[in-house]
Amino acid sequence: MLYRFTLLLWLVCAGSNVFGAGLTGPRMDLGRNFNKLTNEIVSEHVSWARPLAGGPVRALFFVPRDGAREAVELSQRLDLDYDAVMFYKINQFGHPTSRMNIKGAAEADLLESLKQKLLLPWDIIIIGRVQFKAFPRFAQKKILELVEGGTALLYVFPDKDFEQSAARWKKVDSPDISRNVPFEGIGPFNKANKGAIEKSIRFYRHGKGSAALLDYTKPRLWRNACLTPDSLMPDYEYHQALLTKLVLLLTGRDFETALEDNARDCGTREIVVTGRPGTELELSITIRDSGNEIEFSKRVSLRLEKKQAKYQYAVSGLKEGGHFVDVVASQDGSAQGWSASYFVTTADVTIKELKLEREFFERNSTVTGAVELSRPLQKGEALKVELWDNYGRKTAEDIFSGKKAVAFSFDCGDPLSVINYIKAGIISEGKVISSRKVEFSVPDRSHPDDFLFAGWGGAPYSY
Repeated sequence: MLYRFTLLLWLVCAGSNVFGAGLTGPRMDLGRNFNKLTNEIVSEHVSWARPLAGGPVRALFFVPRDGAREAVELSQRLDLDYDAVMFYKINQFGHPTSRMNIKGAAEADLLESLKQKLLLPWDIIIIGRVQFKAFPRFAQKKILELVEGGTALLYVFPDKDFEQSAARWKKVDSPDISRNVPFEGIGPFNKANKGAIEKSIRFYRHGKGSAALLDYTKPRLWRNACLTPDSLMPDYEYHQALLTKLVLLLTGRDFETALEDNARDCGTREIVVTGRPGTELELSITIRDSGNEIEFSKRVSLRLEKKQAKYQYAVSGLKEGGHFVDVVASQDGSAQGWSASYFVTTADVTIKELKLEREFFERNSTVTGAVELSRPLQKGEALKVELWDNYGRKTAEDIFSGKKAVAFSFDCGDPLSVINYIKAGIISEGKVISSRKVEFSVPDRSHPDDFLFAGWGGAPYSY
């Protein structure tokens, strides 16, 4: 429609003026939320340590503006009373007013805000991917003084300049955090990256303060990630669990209650809870597959008659592949501890490959592809292939048996969504034991004024 074209034209024209060089017009005021983070937009998350008995941890973040959302993500999982200083870029403190004269974002505005925030009492300073050399000199000195005086510090992706400063600090042994972070299931730390934990996480003492440097050995950096390698990873939740654990350790707020979840035998798992006798806890147990889909959930009450208590539960029917187990303990609504573990299950027959003939299909055409299995299907086994749209609705399915390789086809029709999926699953005794999913697009070419593609530019506020 005409209004779409008009809006697009307005955006292009406005962008060429707002983001272009040489802007000298009046200062733009984009509102208080442009320079202050908010928790109004809630994303899917696990409340590892929220709310905290004794009140929130006071945290000051230094993050690039286009990655500042990760501070909000952490605050959803960890009870924080927080504020942030948002840098123009990871290597540049404030906005050059010659490019974008926005109120609160220019270097002079940020300097005043920085001075005020550094005077407030913080439990921890968290720096995410911002280079230490980009800080004003007075801020560098003040941060080091705060740490020496007892304020904790967590620096994610530290630069070489800070590494040189930390080299003079006292290095301390790393505490065991494996019960809270399923390292074997996280890409940068799994068995394929031997020694990555020791290389990536280092602990120090500087005066009265504790510090940790978190530097991923093989970062998969997305431009909007500053506290994790990539905000789009399936294991993102557990990178946030790692941050949560580090903050609690550094600030002396770690839980008195400890939890550990292990495999007892085939189909049975056991939770071991260690804490103060007489403690009554609510346990929330969740098992997710490697695609972050919930496969099992349960809530139970547990009382510690002695210092240690155990709880066993049966798990069956999980499909092959990796699984994460989250156990979160609470008491009277407050978090009391958690464990996160990872395990792998196998199946007698698995899907080796699910592929489509094309990455996109036209409307009213035929979606075609193939599935290859590890062996031919036997009696009692079947392969179900389904067509799903992006609104979570199944629009077609087909079932196959007795084969090792299957070719499938579906009438695409005129779907409501552009993004669609093919899901394939092997069913044995009524349960899915192996599954795969592939995404494809169906462009809507009936609106010539609609975008047929998406392009991301380098604008500093493309979030």
